[in-house]
Amino acid sequence: MQKFFLRSPNSKLGLPIFFFLLPTISVFSSNALVPLTVIAGVTLGLHDYFRYRFVPRPSKQTLILVGLFFGWAFLSWFWSINPEGTLKVTSRLLALSICGWLFVQAVDHRPQEIKNRIAKYFLWGLLLGAATLIIESQFNAPITRLAKGLSDDDFLNLSRLNRGTTFIAISGWICLALYSHLLPRFLFPILVIALMGVLWFAHSESTLMSMGLSIVWVITFIAFSNWSRKFLKYIIALTILAMPLVTTLAAPIGEPENSYNVHTSAHHRFFIWGFVSSKILEAPLIGAGMDASRIYPNTKEETYKRKRSDGIITGAGDRVISLHPHNAPLQIWLELGAVGAIFAVLCVLNAFRWVSQFPHENALRNMSIQAATITAILMTMLGYGIWQNKWFVMFFLFSALVALLPGREKTGSIKDTME
Repeated sequence: MQKFFLRSPNSKLGLPIFFFLLPTISVFSSNALVPLTVIAGVTLGLHDYFRYRFVPRPSKQTLILVGLFFGWAFLSWFWSINPEGTLKVTSRLLALSICGWLFVQAVDHRPQEIKNRIAKYFLWGLLLGAATLIIESQFNAPITRLAKGLSDDDFLNLSRLNRGTTFIAISGWICLALYSHLLPRFLFPILVIALMGVLWFAHSESTLMSMGLSIVWVITFIAFSNWSRKFLKYIIALTILAMPLVTTLAAPIGEPENSYNVHTSAHHRFFIWGFVSSKILEAPLIGAGMDASRIYPNTKEETYKRKRSDGIITGAGDRVISLHPHNAPLQIWLELGAVGAIFAVLCVLNAFRWVSQFPHENALRNMSIQAATITAILMTMLGYGIWQNKWFVMFFLFSALVALLPGREKTGSIKDTME
C-alpha cells in the first residue's frame, strides 16, 4: 500500500504544494480555502478508490455522533424561525464535512515519508504566509491593491486579514508540534515569541488574545502536560454546556453605562452575548432552529446602545445580532438548544479521542497541540460564526496538519482515523 502511495503524483507533489500554498491563500482569500479543500478531498478520495480500491471508513461512534448532530439540525426545520436557512446551511455543512473528512483521511493514510515532505513544504509556506501577512497589514495591503488595481487612497478593509491571521496562529502551533522533536528547548519560547510578534503586527485583537491565553495555559501546566491534555477536553466540554449561564452573569458589562470602561468591540460582544443568553434561557431545550441567528428578531428597546457625552445613542441600527453571536457555544444553544449542545460536546470529545491516538510523549509536542486547540476554541468564542464556510473548513485543514504527526501505529491497510 505504501509503495503505491509513494508513486502517486497526488501524494508526491500535489499535497506538499497544496500545503505550501495554504497559509498565503488564507491571508489573501480565506474564501478560497473552501473550494480548494472540497476539490482536494473529492479528488484524492476518488484517486485512492479507483487506483487502490482504498475506501476510508469512519468508526461507528463517529457515524452515530455526526448522524445525531446533523439529524437534529435537519429536524429543527420543523420549528425553525428560518426554515429555508436551516435546510441550506445544514446541507452545506454536511457536504463540507464529508469533503473535509475525505481530505483528512487522504493525508492521514499517506506513508510517513510523504507526511514528512508535506510538513517541510508547509513550514516554508507558513514562513511565506507570515511574511505576507506582515507586509499586507503594515503597509496598507500593497500586494492586494496591486492585484486589484486599487490606489493607496481607495478604501480596503484590513479586517479581511483576520482569518489569515487566525490560520497562521493555530497552524503555527501545530507546526511547532511537528518539529518539536528537533527543537532545543531554549529555542521553543523564542519561536513562540516570534509567532506572537507576527500576530502583533497583524492587529487581530481576538487572535492575539486567544494566542496569549494559550501561552498562559502552556506556562501554567508545562510540568503536568499529560494531565493537562486529559483535563483540557473536559474544560472545553463544560464551557460549551455552561456558556449561556456564564454570559448571563457577565451581561451587565454590556450595559450602556459601562461603555466608558470597556473597549468598544468588547462592549458590543458582551451586549450581544447578554441578549442571546436571555433568549436561550426562554426556550433552552430545542432552540430556534439551525441558522436562526441570521434573522433572529429583536425590538427597538433591545438594540445595542452606547453611552457618550451627548447621552445614549443607538449603535447598531435595528439589529442586535450581526448574522451570528460571535460565540460558537451560544450560537449552538440559540439555534439547536440543549440537545444540540450535548451532541456538539460529544463530537468535540470524539475529536479529542482521535487526536489522542498520536503519541504525545514529547512534552513540547503535547503542549503545542494543546495551545493550538485552546487558540482555536477561544477564536470560536470571540470571533467568527461557527457555520461560516471559510472558518468551518479550517478545522479540517488543522486536523490534516495534526495527521502529519509521526509515531501513530496502524493495523492493516486501513485505519479508522475517527475512532
